[in-house]
Amino acid sequence: MKFRKNTTHEALGIQIAPLVDVLILLLAFFVISWKFSRFETEIDISLPAAEKGQPLEREYNEIVVNVHTDGRVVVDSQPYDESKLFARLENIAKLNPNVAVIVRGDKSTPYEHIVAVLDTCKRAGVWNVSFMTIRPAPAP
Repeated sequence: MKFRKNTTHEALGIQIAPLVDVLILLLAFFVISWKFSRFETEIDISLPAAEKGQPLEREYNEIVVNVHTDGRVVVDSQPYDESKLFARLENIAKLNPNVAVIVRGDKSTPYEHIVAVLDTCKRAGVWNVSFMTIRPAPAP
C-alpha cells in the first residue's frame, strides 16, 4: 500500500493579478483626489447666487482667492494679507500675464473687502479676474 502521492510541489511566486488590481485602484484614487485638490475652495464660504452667470471653464494655473466675511483672504489654504497677496500676484503676473484669478467672496462679505482684492489684482498687473457664484435653487 502506497499512501503518498508522487507529486512535486512548485514554489509559489508573487501573484500578479491581485497586485495589478491594487495598483489600478491606487492610481484611480490618486488621480481623482488630485483632480479635486486642483480646484481649491474654502468650505465655509457661502457663495451668492446668480441666474445669468456662465459656466466657468476651469484652467490649470488659475488662482482662487477666497474672501471671508471678516475680510480674511485665503489662497491655497494659506492666509494672506494685502502685501503678501500683491507680491504673489505680481510674481505670477510677470511669469504669465494672462493668469486667471477667481474671487470667491462670501455673500455677506462687505464690498470694501472685495474691492481691496480687486485693487490688489489691478496693481499687480492681473487683468483676468472672475467672480465665482452658484446657481439659485429652483423654486418648489
